[in-house]
Amino acid sequence: MTEAQAIQMQEETNRIVNEIESQKLDNQEISTFIYAFFIVVAISMVFEGFVKSYRESIHDKKKENKTVSTERKKLLIIYFAHILLTIIMWAICKFAIGLPTPYLGFLIGVTVYMVEIAPLFTVYIKLKKEVKDDSSQ
Repeated sequence: MTEAQAIQMQEETNRIVNEIESQKLDNQEISTFIYAFFIVVAISMVFEGFVKSYRESIHDKKKENKTVSTERKKLLIIYFAHILLTIIMWAICKFAIGLPTPYLGFLIGVTVYMVEIAPLFTVYIKLKKEVKDDSSQ
């Protein structure tokens, strides 16, 4: 390894270390991040409630062989509103609050998981109805 390569590697290492250190939050920023996290979770819980109720409605109507087009439209509107609100929250946290990108990614990941991924794993269990034997009575 030549001296020029060693100097170049040292400069690259210093640049990476500076980049990592710039991602740290001070006490005020940590408080802001925690508040933002709780706000994101609260909003996500509201949207999650709507998504679950519409998905249950769709599931129940499918069992009864009814049309589900209006429920699907409402569900898509909820998804669209959530995506729009997520973009707005990202812009506020990025430009107004000034949170670093990894923290924004975490907040976006939390809200997307809570609203759009977790409800997909809802399991419906069919319970067998007990049949009473009329001859035993």
